[in-house]
Amino acid sequence: TTTSEIVGQSNMTDAISESMESLDEAVVPSEVSCLYDEPDLQLAIEEPEAWSITVDRKTLKKLGAKDIKRQDTIWELINTEKQYVKRLKIMQKIFSQSMLRDMNYPEDQVDKLFPKLNELVDLHSNLLRQLLIRQANNEDRSVDEVGDVLVDQFQGSTADKMKSIYGVFCSKHTEAMHHYKELLKVDRKFQNFAKKCTNLPVCEKRDISDFILGVTVRLSKYPILIEAILKSTKDKKDRESLSNALLLSKDVVQHIDEKVAAYDKLMDIINKMDSRAVIFKGKKFKRLDLNVGNRELVYSGKIGWKSARGRVYDVLAVVLTDLIVFLQKNEQKYTFLMQDNKSCVIPLHNLLVREKRDAKDSLGIYMISQNRTTPEMYELVCQSKVEREEWIRILQEAIRACPPDVEQDFVPAINSVMTLSNEEEKRRKDEHTNQVKLIIEQLHQKDEAIRECCDEKSKLMLDLLELSSPRCEAGSRPNSQEIVNINESVEIVHAAMQEASRLTTILQGSGTQLSRSVSSVGEQHSNTFIATPVPKRAETFAGFDSNHDSPKCTHQTFQLML
Repeated sequence: TTTSEIVGQSNMTDAISESMESLDEAVVPSEVSCLYDEPDLQLAIEEPEAWSITVDRKTLKKLGAKDIKRQDTIWELINTEKQYVKRLKIMQKIFSQSMLRDMNYPEDQVDKLFPKLNELVDLHSNLLRQLLIRQANNEDRSVDEVGDVLVDQFQGSTADKMKSIYGVFCSKHTEAMHHYKELLKVDRKFQNFAKKCTNLPVCEKRDISDFILGVTVRLSKYPILIEAILKSTKDKKDRESLSNALLLSKDVVQHIDEKVAAYDKLMDIINKMDSRAVIFKGKKFKRLDLNVGNRELVYSGKIGWKSARGRVYDVLAVVLTDLIVFLQKNEQKYTFLMQDNKSCVIPLHNLLVREKRDAKDSLGIYMISQNRTTPEMYELVCQSKVEREEWIRILQEAIRACPPDVEQDFVPAINSVMTLSNEEEKRRKDEHTNQVKLIIEQLHQKDEAIRECCDEKSKLMLDLLELSSPRCEAGSRPNSQEIVNINESVEIVHAAMQEASRLTTILQGSGTQLSRSVSSVGEQHSNTFIATPVPKRAETFAGFDSNHDSPKCTHQTFQLML
């Protein structure tokens, strides 16, 4: 090997090493634009620690100790909110967006670290904006009323958003920290990125995990600050608002604590389950499906499930936002329990819950699943009447709160396509049926019109019969001219009656099921009239159109009519 070859190999090794280092090099924004993109939030402005430092002594002498304390506490609330929004912006602009845009991390991995981050930024940016507006009303930046702003934040739709967003973030805090530590262990590029972020002046030597932890503790500080402001507030109106805001903020914190506890309990159940799955809506339902998407634990407890043979199995009933699942403990592990070929995963949608009343001391509950394809009835057995009433209340509340569309989350894709196809076929059939009904209705209308015409014609025939049958004077005989006129009238009436009879026969043979009430009226007026009979089956082809014999109306018969 020559010297030139050795030098060439060394240069190539150095080049490869530099290339590998460049691949591992993390991209961090050179300027912190997150502090300047919304000037009204004043994130780039460093504020003093207290309001009393910013005003002169003359102003302070005019105020009492309580008033100064009140303004300092309000100042602390606004200043800490500003620092909090600043950190949220750093998490959003520097951490999250850099990982997505510059380092090409999948969105689901970034969401594991910072769940609901964008919603958090919007929520607290709006609160900070409202507080700064109040602070700008006076030249000395003192705040007259703040209670109403806090009430708006902790009640109604805004409070619901806080409960939902913080419920998810705080519940998944442990998973986020675990994911962060795993990335530090196995991903060299993320190691460099995290180190550079920590060294940024705006991060103040805090690492990513410190920022994540800061979100979980912020919410608990609001009741403390609101209570401190309330103690030093004299104004009656603002005291009422602050008292209300204090109760509302505690309610939000309690709700989130309960959601975190429910999430931890559900994860504990999942971690104790074996890996076996069951079939639900045409595909495998696994243990991790218990907390997929927005699914949350509502309640879990022990209850008996009675089989068709009368045996009662002790099960753990897990009530979720849209399902109830029956699990059985076996060797310190939970497993899905199947019996009587009934599913142990039951949708709450269209579920009926009824107390069993067929025995005096019954402790049973009937659950009736109204599923269109596989309707089932389940009998549960409680230990006491109090326990039975509690289970009925829990189940009925869960059913009322169940989202109507969550049930569709687990329908397989192929079933979705088939459903769409079936719906399209059903729609076409419905259109066809509606068209047939419309035509039949129109036929009925035509039949009715024909019937009315026949009625009118029969009445006219009766009128003509009456006009053509003048009564002779008693004891007199008609002359020859009268006999001729009577014979002509009889022929006319007879022809008209034959025509009406023919029309009636046609109508009866056409399947329209029209009655012959009008013809019957005509027959009641004349015992000599005989309608043309309806053709028999053998005559329907050969003899339907042939003339039927009918008795002739003689002069003597007509005289009997008179």
